[in-house]
Amino acid sequence: VSPCVERAVLDQLRGYLKTRLAGYPTNQSE
Repeated sequence: VSPCVERAVLDQLRGYLKTRLAGYPTNQSE
């Protein structure tokens, strides 16, 4: 897997997790 693809996947995953965490009333994001 090239760094470019890996970075894109991580970016997508991060955005997904961000959206999921945003749906929860918790402050355990970080």
